[in-house]
Amino acid sequence: SDYRLLRIHRRGYAGSSELEYPIATDQHPRDVLSLMDELNIERAHVLGHSSGGAFAIRMAQIAPDAVHSLVLLDPSLPSSARPGFVEPDDIDAEVERMAAVARRQRQRTREDIWAVLENDVIDEVFGGREALESLIPGAYDLFAADALDDVHVERASSFANENAVRQMYSRQAAQDIIDLRQPMQMIYATNGAAEFLDVGRPGTEFILLDDADHWFPARNSEETANLIADFLRRNSL
Repeated sequence: SDYRLLRIHRRGYAGSSELEYPIATDQHPRDVLSLMDELNIERAHVLGHSSGGAFAIRMAQIAPDAVHSLVLLDPSLPSSARPGFVEPDDIDAEVERMAAVARRQRQRTREDIWAVLENDVIDEVFGGREALESLIPGAYDLFAADALDDVHVERASSFANENAVRQMYSRQAAQDIIDLRQPMQMIYATNGAAEFLDVGRPGTEFILLDDADHWFPARNSEETANLIADFLRRNSL
C-alpha cells in the first residue's frame, strides 16, 4: 500500500483512561491534530464514519491546512443539512427535550448496553464474536469493556448537551460544511444530507449504496475500500 493508516480510538473508548463527561465536541478533532503533530504529519487524508464524519468535518474547519481531503461514511451531520429541515420556534425547548433523552440514557444499566452491542452490532453486523475477532483482534474484549464501564452511559449521552443541540439546529453549521474547499467523498447507505449538500458544493463526490445500512463499512468492506482507494488516487497528496 502507498498509505500509512492511523486508526484512532476516541477519548474514553477502547481501554483509554477514564474521563469526566461530557467533553467538548471539538476535543476529538483536536486530539487527532495533536497526534499528527506528535508524529510529524503535516497533512493527511481524513476518514470518518457516523459521528467520526462530523469530527472529520470539524477538523477541516479548525485546521484546513492539515486536511488534504475528506472521506465521510454515512456521516452524522447537522439537522439543518437535511431536506425538509424546519428551524425550531423555541430552541430552548428543543434543548430541554434532548436533555430529557440524555437523562433516559443514563438510566440504562450496563447489562442493557451490552445486550444491544452484542445482539445488534457484534452478532448482526459482524456475524458473531469469531468473525469480529478475525477482522479486529481483541475487539470483542474492547466492546465488552466499553459496555460494562460505569461511565459508558455518560459517554453515550455526551452529545446531548446544550452546545451540541444548538449546533445541530444551526443553519450556519450546514453552510460551514458547504464552504469547505477540500476534495470530499461522501458515501451514504440511504438518501440523507447528500441531497442538500449537492447544491452549490464543488469538489464533492456523492455515492449512494443500494441495499446497504449504516454499517456498510463492515458489511460491504471490499466495495467501500475500493471506492475510497479510487478517490484517494484521484486526490493524491
